[in-house]
Amino acid sequence: MDLVRRDASRVARAIAHEMRSAPSGGDTPWSRLGRDVDAAHAGAGVWQESYTAPDGTIIYRKHVGGQTICRMSGSVGPENGITKGINDAGSISCPTRTQWKREP
Repeated sequence: MDLVRRDASRVARAIAHEMRSAPSGGDTPWSRLGRDVDAAHAGAGVWQESYTAPDGTIIYRKHVGGQTICRMSGSVGPENGITKGINDAGSISCPTRTQWKREP
């Protein structure tokens, strides 16, 4: 009986170790549906705000569900000195301490 208990304990530890390394969630239709349902709660709307910088550049801040994305008007690049904070998708870092105006 002691041998069976030791073997059972060893098997339980091996199974627990394998379960920790198993991927959770995955990209299946059911997991995507679950993420979409979680994101579609009552407070998850879509709205946009804008801010006009002193140099006339307009920065748009868009809220979609729980995510916020900032983009700016005009061209973005080294010619106008704005390269810091730009990611590969064209978004910029949202400025802080600004007065945002809600867009209709």
